[in-house]
Amino acid sequence: RHLPAEKVHLIWNGAPLDEFAPVAPERAQALRTELGIPAGALVVGVVGRLNEKTGHRYLVQAAPQVLAQVPMARFLIVGDGDLLGELRQLAAALGIADRVVFAGHRADVPAVLGALDVFCISSVYEGTPLALFEAMAARKAIVSTAVDGCREVLEDRGSGLLVSPRDPAALAQALIEVLSKADLRESLARSAQAASSRYDIRTCVTRMESLYDEVLAEKGLV
Repeated sequence: RHLPAEKVHLIWNGAPLDEFAPVAPERAQALRTELGIPAGALVVGVVGRLNEKTGHRYLVQAAPQVLAQVPMARFLIVGDGDLLGELRQLAAALGIADRVVFAGHRADVPAVLGALDVFCISSVYEGTPLALFEAMAARKAIVSTAVDGCREVLEDRGSGLLVSPRDPAALAQALIEVLSKADLRESLARSAQAASSRYDIRTCVTRMESLYDEVLAEKGLV
């Protein structure tokens, strides 16, 4: 027996997005300085566990192609995981170890997001990463692989750029485009922040409450 489509309601996971509103430029610059990122750098970053699912290797593999076109690019990888050593070795083998900062686990994610020019998701599969919602709320331009949870949230060339997973060349081209075009970065960031409101925890709770009220009303319990 199939459930009628009109009985199906989609309510996204929510996050306390007020915590990830854009930080003061001074706070973002202080973090850049702490991490040794030079003034004027264009920073591509990601926050998350370093494992096979999150596909950080594809971002590192894309980096040389990006740097060939955007020499002032730097890559900030925040998070711990089993692949940290392997990723460091990969960056060294590609000759870009001095352009990639592995910052480990950090509790100051809003400041990390503030320090970025582009938030990048290179995952090979995802549910719906809360880090994506946080980056949207922080008004970041986003480049992401078109895995299920991300392509359902992001509108390609609206609130982000979407590329195929496991494709460093495609990822590099998208990053080059966004890093090279300030107006595109601004447009993507603005659209991402506007779209983030639907993923705020308060919105999700309100929608859940409304759904409960609707169900109870149908059963004559209210």
